[in-house]
Amino acid sequence: MSTRKAPLQGWGLKRQRKGGRATENVKRFLLEKFNKAVTTGNKEDPAKVAKEMRVARDESGKLCFAPEERRTAKQIASYFSRLAATQRQQKAPRELLVEQDEAISEEDFQASEIERQLQELQTAVYEEIDLKHPIDYNGHHICGLAKRGMLKSKFKVAQLKEICVLFGIEIEGPAGRKDSYVKPL
Repeated sequence: MSTRKAPLQGWGLKRQRKGGRATENVKRFLLEKFNKAVTTGNKEDPAKVAKEMRVARDESGKLCFAPEERRTAKQIASYFSRLAATQRQQKAPRELLVEQDEAISEEDFQASEIERQLQELQTAVYEEIDLKHPIDYNGHHICGLAKRGMLKSKFKVAQLKEICVLFGIEIEGPAGRKDSYVKPL
C-alpha cells in the first residue's frame, strides 16, 4: 500500500491572479506598439504582442518583463481599444498618443464608448431630419406645394425667381416663364 496523501480539494482549478495595474514599463511598451501601428497603418496583433512581451530582452540580455507584469492577448486588445477610444476623443486619428500617468479605467472606457454612440445616433437623427425638413418661404412649404403641383398657382414669376436665387437653384429655360423656375424646384 502506498502512503500518499490525497491532494487538497480544488488542486486542479486555475488559480486566480490578482489583477494589478500595469507598470510604467508595460505601459510604455504597449504605447510604443500602438503608436507604431498608428504611424505605419498596420495594426499589431495582440497575441503577437503578448508573445513578444514574454521573450523581450533588454540590452544586457535580461527579460524586460517579470511574469506578473506580462499581459494576455485579451488585456492587450482591451488596452489598445482604450487607446484608440482616447485617440478618437482627441479627434486626431493619425497623431501619436503620449504616455498618460493615470490608466483609463474600464468604466471610463465604457462611458466614453456610450457617449460616442449617442453622438453618432444624434448626428444620424439630425441628418435624417434635415433631409425631410420642408423648405419654407414666407410661411409656404415649398416642398409640399411642389409635390402637389401648386407652385405655379401660388407664386408669380418674380417670387419664383427670388426663391431660386435664395436657395441657389439654377433655372432651366427662359427667365420669363414660371416653368423655368418650377421645374428645378
